[in-house]
Amino acid sequence: MELQCTIRGGHSNGHAVITIESKGELAVHMADIMPTHAHQNVLWVLAYDDYPMDSIREKQKWLPYGLDNNAWFTFYHDGQFRAMKWDQNGKVMDEVKRQL
Repeated sequence: MELQCTIRGGHSNGHAVITIESKGELAVHMADIMPTHAHQNVLWVLAYDDYPMDSIREKQKWLPYGLDNNAWFTFYHDGQFRAMKWDQNGKVMDEVKRQL
């Protein structure tokens, strides 16, 4: 398993994006840059982002990277899902629902 922490800024100074690769699978955790599945649109940022334009820039980088690599996107603020995969058109391909 390979775990990588990339400090890029955005939501706050020092914000990190985490990638995890294992057995041919990739997960991208964008944390507060994409806190829920509803924030897939690059222009949807949190109202309290310190650096919203940086958040947009980072989403413009990380979303295509994940989509090109068939990655799972993970969320810890989402009320419905813990992880999700989309295709290039935004269609949900797979999901892990939150257990209540």
